[in-house]
Amino acid sequence: MSADQLADKVDIALKEISDVAMPRLKTTGRPSVYWWNDEIADLRVRCVRIRRRIIRQRRKYQDSEMVRSLWSDLRETKKLLRGAIKRSKLTL
Repeated sequence: MSADQLADKVDIALKEISDVAMPRLKTTGRPSVYWWNDEIADLRVRCVRIRRRIIRQRRKYQDSEMVRSLWSDLRETKKLLRGAIKRSKLTL
C-alpha cells in the first residue's frame, strides 16, 4: 500500500469518527418562530401563489380586469394572513 492510499484511508476514517462523535448540524437557514402554524403556512402559500399569478398575468395583459381581481384577492388574503398571525401571537 502506498503512502497516498494510506493517507486517504486515514482521512476517511477520521472523517467517519468525527461524524459519529459530532454529527453535522442541518440548519434550515432560519429558526422557527413560536407562533407559526399550519393555517399561517397555508395563507402564506396562497399569498405567494396569487402574487406569482399577478406577475405572470401582467406580462400578458398590462391592464386587465383579471389583474385587478387578483390584486383584490391578494389584499384580502394578506389581511387574513396578518389576522391569523396576530391571533396566533395572542393565544401563545
